[in-house]
Amino acid sequence: MLDAPMLKKLRSTLKWLGQHLSASGHSRLGDGSRLVRRGRDFYRYEEDGLVVDLQIDMVDGNPSRVIYKSTMLGRSAGTEGASSAQSFDRDELAQKIGRFLQSKGFSVEIED
Repeated sequence: MLDAPMLKKLRSTLKWLGQHLSASGHSRLGDGSRLVRRGRDFYRYEEDGLVVDLQIDMVDGNPSRVIYKSTMLGRSAGTEGASSAQSFDRDELAQKIGRFLQSKGFSVEIED
């Protein structure tokens, strides 16, 4: 049985999730792209046939999120493996994801 403080925290967490994630577990960035959580610190960015896997650490304190550009691996949608690597601008993509996370109330740092 949940006590009152735990129930309050659970309600708060569910409310936050409802505001920040769609029912399918991803966040739309507003321009047709989306950010999909794939694990605790692993995400997938999807946009117009481009798929980029990346690491965004959740940390306590400030910043609350750290985006690592060096972990960004891009490929064409529907393909797997290094032979399908696709070029993209890591700096631009990191800034775009950072702005999105900041709009959701997170403090963000971008590292190489």
